[in-house]
Amino acid sequence: RIVSVAADTEANPQEELNANDVIQNLSKIFFEALFAQHQVSVQTQFDPALPNIVTDRDKLIQIMINLMKNAAEAMQNGGTLQIATRGGIVRNDREYIEISLKDDGPGIPPEIMENLFKPVTSSKGAGHSGLGLSIVKNTVDELDGRIFCQSNEISGTVFQILLPLRAGGES
Repeated sequence: RIVSVAADTEANPQEELNANDVIQNLSKIFFEALFAQHQVSVQTQFDPALPNIVTDRDKLIQIMINLMKNAAEAMQNGGTLQIATRGGIVRNDREYIEISLKDDGPGIPPEIMENLFKPVTSSKGAGHSGLGLSIVKNTVDELDGRIFCQSNEISGTVFQILLPLRAGGES
């Protein structure tokens, strides 16, 4: 009897996970390499009752790495990155968790905000492709999530990500 391996292995493995744990681990990993180097302090406010989500762990990690790296690089002279989670968000009869990252950097100029999630020529200089946020947006879309950004030069930038309790349909 021939068993199809392709049917047994999913292209994007879904697993039940706690977003708080994933984010906490990433924050620890990045603390020395990224945050301390840029004099960025990290404050977390995790919802202790945050429900687990069924999603692709690697994609969630990719989203968080990109956004944490952007925040640290935006705060050239140091600052604070606040990472928070919240559960119980319902949109169109579907339940989501929210992950927000707020920095107190200089904000994103209005002309960049207009095309924030499109591939652009980076203003950060060599070594920066300008693809980071378009990749983040595509990855959030692949997880059936939503991403929003608010930014100004007074209060900095906040990214809000909504991820469904279960990617791919019913929650």
